[in-house]
Amino acid sequence: MSLMVVRYGTSEARVKVVAHDGSGNSGEDVSDGDFELYDPMAVAGKTAVPERVVIAAVKPNPITGHGTVHFGLPADGSIKITLYDVSGRRVATICDASYAAGYHSVSFDTGGHLQSGIYLVTLRQGSEVRTQKVVISR
Repeated sequence: MSLMVVRYGTSEARVKVVAHDGSGNSGEDVSDGDFELYDPMAVAGKTAVPERVVIAAVKPNPITGHGTVHFGLPADGSIKITLYDVSGRRVATICDASYAAGYHSVSFDTGGHLQSGIYLVTLRQGSEVRTQKVVISR
C-alpha cells in the first residue's frame, strides 16, 4: 500500500485503488476526474484562492449545537449555504451573502429544533454546487 501526502493542497488529486485477493490476483482503478484537496485551516488568513468552488467537511461532525462550514471561492460573488434533511427538504439557510475570492468560514447554530440524523450542507455560487454530509446529534 502506498500513500501520497499532499502538504498544501492540489486541484489535481485522483484516487488509485489496487485490490489483491488471497490467490494472487489483483485489479486496479483510478478515479475518472480530478478533485481538489486542501486544508482550509492551513490557509486561513492567507491570500490563497482555490481554482474552483470548494466546501470542506463541516466541523465538528457530529454537531451537537454549533458547527462551522469552511469553504473556498475562486472569484468574488454571492453564495448561499443551505442545510437539507436526507429527503431533500430545506431545513435552514446558514448563509446568504457575498464574499471575496479566497477561503472563508461560517458558523451556525442548529437551534435545538432539528432531529438527530444525517443532513446535507450545500454551498451554491452561480451554477457551482458543492455538498457535504453532516450528522446532527442532540
